[in-house]
Amino acid sequence: MNILDEFTTYYTKVGQTNSVGADDKFKSFVTSFIQAETNINSHSNALMVDVLVVQEKMNDLKLRKAAGHDNIQNEHLIFGGSNLAVHLSLLFTAMVRHAFVPESFRYGIIKPILKNKHGDQTNLDMYRGITLTPTISKLFEAVLLSIYGSYLNSDPLQFGFKKDSGCNHALFTFSESVKFYNKRGNKGLLCFS
Repeated sequence: MNILDEFTTYYTKVGQTNSVGADDKFKSFVTSFIQAETNINSHSNALMVDVLVVQEKMNDLKLRKAAGHDNIQNEHLIFGGSNLAVHLSLLFTAMVRHAFVPESFRYGIIKPILKNKHGDQTNLDMYRGITLTPTISKLFEAVLLSIYGSYLNSDPLQFGFKKDSGCNHALFTFSESVKFYNKRGNKGLLCFS
């Protein structure tokens, strides 16, 4: 059994849309929304992406990380110097002002990573997928979060996937809820052990 083939088959099925025409419908909705809400002259007033922010985010990148499909590694950006930061600042400013993101930023490579090297390596459940995306797209995301992060708020009741917050509280709440309903034999909810 070739686990890479199994992994590819599994993730190919996962990535399929569950509704025929859903992608086209969503694209049409987003396009019409942007056209209705965007004033052409407002692009010229968009914020200039500061070179210092780009340089700071370049320096924050971690070493020895795998490259995406473009084969650009973090080291290329980290050691690229201040001239590269200027060019990336201009690129990111143009992307923001023109509301354009390169198509290659949408693509990633899903690689199987073995969860436990002592487990059954032929079992698909022994692997987790990690997605390798272009380094420049990750840098662009970090820059945008640095600039606009204060506008991106989440509900205080949201548990996981928040800065400086883990999922421990969510897992504790979930497990205590399951114990509560399992003790009472509540038939209206799914019971987990």
